[in-house]
Amino acid sequence: MNTAVGKNSYGKSDVSFLLVNDSRAGSEVRDISAEVRFEGEFDSVFSRGDNSALLPTRSMVNTVYALAQQNMPDEIETFAVILAERFLLACPAAMVVQIKLTETPWTRLAGKNGPSPHCFAAAGSERYTATVHAVRGLEPSITSGLTGLRLLVASCSALTGYLRDVNTNMPDETLPRSIIYCFSIDWTHRDPPEIYHDSRKIVRTSLLESFCDHTSSSGQHTMFVIASAALGACPALTQLRIICDTPSLEVVDLLPSRQNESRRLHAYSMSPYSKLKVTLSAE
Repeated sequence: MNTAVGKNSYGKSDVSFLLVNDSRAGSEVRDISAEVRFEGEFDSVFSRGDNSALLPTRSMVNTVYALAQQNMPDEIETFAVILAERFLLACPAAMVVQIKLTETPWTRLAGKNGPSPHCFAAAGSERYTATVHAVRGLEPSITSGLTGLRLLVASCSALTGYLRDVNTNMPDETLPRSIIYCFSIDWTHRDPPEIYHDSRKIVRTSLLESFCDHTSSSGQHTMFVIASAALGACPALTQLRIICDTPSLEVVDLLPSRQNESRRLHAYSMSPYSKLKVTLSAE
């Protein structure tokens, strides 16, 4: 039986590093994780065990470390482009290189005598992301984003008027209703901006402001409202995608009578959870 090698890729994930830049004024830190993926003319590696076209994944790791130590730019989008271009040069068989960078922000701590020059605390669950898709001979596409944005609406939401079938056993959820949203958002620019972080700041601010001003009819409704607000606030964007995980919150009431109508206790579980996705384009 004849066999053919189909679409394939290889690379390295979770290439993490902490870059510390010391100066007389104190330390600056960058906490970044990289994912590298190659696609290309690697059929013979699979079919004949011919490794002459293969750049080892350990070389990918060393390249990420070396370029970060040599000249780490301020923005992860710029660093992702640098990595993609370097890998296309290093591996002629690679037709596509994809780089995804995730940065964990750290906040400088303050002691009794003011801001510490050397001590930091993790900022929370949020991470900054940048993905570069580089096809040999073409300009790379760049996507910016953030992930791990956890938002809670404690009361101002509802879910009514939905389709029912024989397995629908829950009542309409009217106000007040509590929901936790775990958002991942990414977006593309019309043209590469001078400072990518400016767009990230605008997107994040508009998401939070519109979330606060919104009365939700569903998770989908909320996603559309806040994503539309972000696109409107940042005209440089052409497209924005938002992914949302919502854990299960079940009201628990073990009191024999309603002793305090203003208190609600929710059992909280990430399994199972709802996953919603939507992509909006600027017109």
